[in-house]
Amino acid sequence: MELTTPNFLRREPTVAVNRRRVKRTSPKYVSPKLPNNNKPPKTKTFIGATKVVVHLWDQCPRIGSGHRMVWAKRGHKWVHLCDVLGNKGKMRVADFDKIVKEQA
Repeated sequence: MELTTPNFLRREPTVAVNRRRVKRTSPKYVSPKLPNNNKPPKTKTFIGATKVVVHLWDQCPRIGSGHRMVWAKRGHKWVHLCDVLGNKGKMRVADFDKIVKEQA
């Protein structure tokens, strides 16, 4: 009695296949462009705004907490802030002077 291997268990290719590896021409992931990364928003509130780095705790919850790069427009009583994603908020000038780290 002779044992034979069935066709579905054989590992030999029935047809020669060219398995050439294709090199990727474009990067796998391209990060999206942020709307306010290079310029402040186009509203009259932010005309002449400067880019600063601040460390926020809970002073402006719409923007978030931690080190942030924001566009800041200083007024007499309020400082209007906008981060690079477009989130806007405001805080008092006295509080803003305490948290400004450096000019970006």
